[in-house]
Amino acid sequence: MTENPMASVPIFPERRKGYDPIAVDQYLHGLQRQLAQAQTQAAEAAQQLRANVPTVSGDATTEAARTLQAARETAERALGQARDKAKKHLTESKRRAQLIAVEADKRAEAARGMTTQAKQMHSKADEVLTTAQTKSDEIMAAANTTAATVNEQATAGLERTRVEAGELMRNAEQMAITEAEQVRATADYDAEQIRHHARDDAKSIRDEALAQSAKSKEAAKLAEEQLIIAAREHASRLVAGAEADADT
Repeated sequence: MTENPMASVPIFPERRKGYDPIAVDQYLHGLQRQLAQAQTQAAEAAQQLRANVPTVSGDATTEAARTLQAARETAERALGQARDKAKKHLTESKRRAQLIAVEADKRAEAARGMTTQAKQMHSKADEVLTTAQTKSDEIMAAANTTAATVNEQATAGLERTRVEAGELMRNAEQMAITEAEQVRATADYDAEQIRHHARDDAKSIRDEALAQSAKSKEAAKLAEEQLIIAAREHASRLVAGAEADADT
């Protein structure tokens, strides 16, 4: 404790929400030591005063008697003052000690109440912590179960997806092959139709050309015959004219 033990009401360090009992004991012991020192000093002062008073004989003068009486009175006053001071100091020390004890009791009672409340709060905290831990364990267990279930479902779903994907791939390949065959068959059919139409067109063109050629030949023959007839008629007319000229 750093405070002066003679201060009015010292401030003790607190321990566990109350005054430190060691500091209180030290303060009370300090007061007791000071009281003992004051009493010792008062006794020593009185003894010293008595020792310093000179011894006078029965034939001492009146002045010496008055001086002796004055010295004795001074010693008695000093001793009385020392006793009064010691008594006052003792009373004040007891009062301070009582105040300290009352305050210490109050603090101790408050500390006990706070200790009880702290124990209750600690118990409540332990209960809440236990409940929270139990709830956390339950949540973790449920989460692990859910995670395992989801993992199993995901694995099964992935396997189904792989199977379905393989089946879809096979179906797609088969459909592609079928469509390719259909396209090839359609192309072959279209090519055959084109070739057939080409043959028909070529035959039509050839027939038309033959017909046109026949018509041309027929026209040429007719023209030739007409020319021959005309030439014959002209020759006949020339012969007839020549004969007529010859007759004349």
